[in-house]
Amino acid sequence: MSSSSSAFVFSSSNLETAASNCNVKSVNVQSKLSYKKSSDDTMESVTDDSIIDAHSTILWDSTNAVDQINDLERMNNGDDDVSVDVDTNISSTATTILPAQTIIHKHNHIIFRPTLREDALTTTTANLNERDENMSTSETQYLQQQTALVFVPGAFLDPLQYEALALAIQEQSTHPIWIVVPKLFLNAANPLSIPYAMKECIQGLQSSGYPLQNKIFIGGHSLGGTFLPEILERLDPSDLNNIAGMILLGSFVERKHRKNKNAAYKSISRLTVVGDQDGVVRAARIAEDIEHHVHVDVSRTEDSVEARFDHSVVMIKGMNHFQLVDTNIVHTICQSRDLQPEISKEDATQSTACAIVDFVESHHTQVKDKNQKERRESLLEKIRLTEKYLEPLLQAMRLEGNYNIVTPCNLVECDVSENDATCNKGSSWVESIQEGIVPEEINEATVRDEFRRTWYINPFAKIPFYHPSVTNKGNGKVNIETVTEGIYEKADFFVDAGFFSNTAIELRSKLNSAQAILNAIGVSIPFESNQNTCSEINQMTIQYALDHAPDIVKKRYMDQGIKLQAGVDISHNNGPTWIWSHLDFTKEGDCGGTDKPCRIIDSHTMNTPLDHPVPFAGGKLYCKLLSPAKVLDWMYTDSLR
Repeated sequence: MSSSSSAFVFSSSNLETAASNCNVKSVNVQSKLSYKKSSDDTMESVTDDSIIDAHSTILWDSTNAVDQINDLERMNNGDDDVSVDVDTNISSTATTILPAQTIIHKHNHIIFRPTLREDALTTTTANLNERDENMSTSETQYLQQQTALVFVPGAFLDPLQYEALALAIQEQSTHPIWIVVPKLFLNAANPLSIPYAMKECIQGLQSSGYPLQNKIFIGGHSLGGTFLPEILERLDPSDLNNIAGMILLGSFVERKHRKNKNAAYKSISRLTVVGDQDGVVRAARIAEDIEHHVHVDVSRTEDSVEARFDHSVVMIKGMNHFQLVDTNIVHTICQSRDLQPEISKEDATQSTACAIVDFVESHHTQVKDKNQKERRESLLEKIRLTEKYLEPLLQAMRLEGNYNIVTPCNLVECDVSENDATCNKGSSWVESIQEGIVPEEINEATVRDEFRRTWYINPFAKIPFYHPSVTNKGNGKVNIETVTEGIYEKADFFVDAGFFSNTAIELRSKLNSAQAILNAIGVSIPFESNQNTCSEINQMTIQYALDHAPDIVKKRYMDQGIKLQAGVDISHNNGPTWIWSHLDFTKEGDCGGTDKPCRIIDSHTMNTPLDHPVPFAGGKLYCKLLSPAKVLDWMYTDSLR
């Protein structure tokens, strides 16, 4: 991997390059209506005749939606006697809205009806199978082109807050896309109420004119998307077969679901869209998701991206977590964790809509046309760019031996055969650190790190399983074993929300000193308490992250991020105090005399001579090490808070 890698993340400013198939229109996709509560707690519309145009939206009477659609068709055909009442009187100038999107309010959900061809308005209300003999081929094909998206809002977010996104999706789509958003109790997404709400949404779609036999897509934002895999487990098989794909915005599949080999979501194509400035769902958590759902059984070559088509991940450059929501009134805890966006809300909406339309039209099995191929190519290009952006972070997680990528052996059983491929045996990063300590007098050193719990000693276990060791193999060759325990934020294990870091906050590593390595081949050198200091190793780790970070990540970190710098070694003369002293990411200090914010990471070390009073503790170099993945995770996300 080159020392400096550049990355391009799909953004609205590069639509012609990365998504030339997106029909982004220069229109205001914000609501053309204002809403107010009436005395009976139902929604009323207040229209402004001056803004009624080809992109206007109208609030429809939930009890008479289909009749109103038919009335509008008659009005468009020149029947001057038809009048339409939609909670308030609409003047005849409203006839211009017939080709535009329409909002249909039900008591428990909102439907965004797409632009429909005039001759299809009367036929969409019937089951296609019952009307085949009476319909032309053109009408049948047009009905088959329609699809729908049932979209679950995030926690404490109202359906109308996604209006701009819904209209942008419909504007960019080649084929009609119906979008329905449920109104959840107290706007609180939860897995108990969502299945029932989704069924009512589907019924509302059908009663409003959506063809009964067409498949649907399901999607959700933030917590609404996180619950979708669990919702799929609760659906009847017949309902599951009617789902064409799943769309997750600012969310991902939780670890508890991916452990189930027969999980329902695994049989459904999935799109994940997040912003690279999302401070709620961090980039490292999306990288973890890619490793499990995209890279499994797929080679990591550029050509293999085609095989990842059904598990698409797209990152939007400059977008944060809440830019897809129409209002600034959001959950304050989550909002405080979010990063500052680098693009406008409209650009974020249009870019996200483009990715969604690429996915929907690529997976619309009832439609086969050249546009589908173009959409597929557009989506695959976004996937390639996203993986290029995340690859340095993912590679660092592999070097760390990240517990969330592959389960460590010490959490599976006490003693694991070295031929067991079901668990991760150790950290490649720690092995490279130990190799750097090997003196030049050694002709050949074979280093193997093992994940073990550093604070627990089984008196019946063999010592090499828990303590570093050096074995002389003759002719200046040695086998070196080290011991490492990755320490992670406990909150991330209990709440898999992307909120908390999923990379190791420290690596408790027990290494062998140069004195111990040479002693194994019969060469004696004096003990030096300050050799190969842990702080020097940690500064090297920070430099590794800088060398491998994508250019855009490095620029953000250098221009506005909180810097990391290795501090001093804090020496310990016993194991317990070393074990329970942690790396601290909150200590503020001076980085190179600049006035920019900086965090000083002091290391904890225990460097012992060969003649240590405790025999198995002699000749050891204990270090609290920075993980390269943690440093990169910091650069991508935490440094920008």
